[in-house]
Amino acid sequence: MKEYSYFMTRVKRCGIICFHFHPKDGEVRILVVKGRSTGIYSLPKGRKNSDEEYDIDCALRECYEETGIDFSNNLTNCTEILSINNNCYFLTYVDNICFGKVIDTNEVSEVMWARLLYLEKNKCNKDLRKLLNKLDYNPLTPDLIQFEINEP
Repeated sequence: MKEYSYFMTRVKRCGIICFHFHPKDGEVRILVVKGRSTGIYSLPKGRKNSDEEYDIDCALRECYEETGIDFSNNLTNCTEILSINNNCYFLTYVDNICFGKVIDTNEVSEVMWARLLYLEKNKCNKDLRKLLNKLDYNPLTPDLIQFEINEP
């Protein structure tokens, strides 16, 4: 059991933070998944496999498994890499909301493009909660989304 807990703390986790600015209502939406066993919303992420040389490969694979959305063609929109609670996230955006078919139905019960206010009122994991708390969003200038996510 000791070896397992050591492995769990040492394996890097990578994911994608994907935003969409909705033109009709002017609100920002974030791609999130809801855990099947926990009922808690989180960002799509997962453990890096030993055969994955680059963090982005893990992030793309995990996002695809959890959301069914392939972001491999969106790498040109990948503007930043964020570290939240020692997890690596690639920040990107999409002009049009897209949906896919969830591959990992054992872990994920729901995929949604959630409004910030919706997430603030619902159960979220610590990474997503930290992102929401640090998100500096000005609805008058939606293209200016600034992040300052620092480790405690």
